[in-house]
Order: sequence, then C-alpha cells, then structure tokens
Amino acid sequence: MSHPKGDASGDVVAGIISFYATRARTLFDIRASHSFISRSFVHDHGFTPSPLSVSLQIQTPGVDLEANRCIMSCYILLGDWAFLANLVLLPLKEFDVVLGMDWLTRHHASIDCEQRMGTFAVPGEEEFVYCACNSFLFAMSISSTRAKRLMIGGCVGYLASVDVIHRAA
Repeated sequence: MSHPKGDASGDVVAGIISFYATRARTLFDIRASHSFISRSFVHDHGFTPSPLSVSLQIQTPGVDLEANRCIMSCYILLGDWAFLANLVLLPLKEFDVVLGMDWLTRHHASIDCEQRMGTFAVPGEEEFVYCACNSFLFAMSISSTRAKRLMIGGCVGYLASVDVIHRAA
C-alpha cells in the first residue's frame, strides 16, 4: 500500500502523530474501512502484535492482501489528546499508520480534505481540531532506528538545532 496519488491536489489529510512516544507518519483515510500500521514500523520499534481471531482480506488498488495480526488498544496522541486504536498490520510503504473509518467514526471525527484538517467532536468533550502537515515534512523526518541503519550502511548523518528569533524591524 503506497501513498495516494491525490496528495498533491490536497485531497488527503496526513500528519505526524505520537504512537507510544514514537513519531508516526499518519494518513487519515476516509476510503479505508479499517485502521492499519506498517509491519516495518512495528518491527523497527519492537511492538508486539497479537493474532486476529479471523484473517482479513484487504483490497487495495492493484493488490489484494491478507492480514492476520494487529496491535490492539494502543494509544495515539494528537497534541494533548489521547485516542485508543486497533491497528491491523499491513506492508505499508509511505505511512506508518493509516486511520480509517472504524477509528474516525469511533472518535466522532469529520475530515475536511479541502482544508486538510480533522475535527473531533466527542459528545461531552471539548472539540479538537487537527491540521495536516505538508507532505514535504515527511521527507524531512525519519525514525531514529532508520537513521541508525542508514548510518551503519555508510550514510552521513547530521544533527541540527534551529532557533527562530524574531527581531523588531
């Protein structure tokens, strides 16, 4: 499963979430019935998947997949807000997590693809708005595990810190 072609036109809501204190590139996908997590992300970060009681047949553009493992009742952080998720393992390429209609519905989310944001309006709680990040930010951030593997393989790594200072004109 790879990055949807519609991203350039702004019809995709994607961003960075916190998954057990690990940054995860995430797609909020109104076309997906279930929510998914990348097999490589699970492996790289040492998460332990559980078997599904029944295998799922997943249809994606160009390929049909079978899924039989998941991460159950995991916490996802969007800013200061915590949400539970059940994530099925799939061989995702461009995203670490895909949050589908099962998760979006459970958390009373409405996705505005044009504005590239999601609104969470759980009854009895304060409304929360999540704004997508630009796709170029994905290219700029990789996991520390992947960075370590790349450097072991001979790539050069740089660590930088940037402070923004506003000066009066």
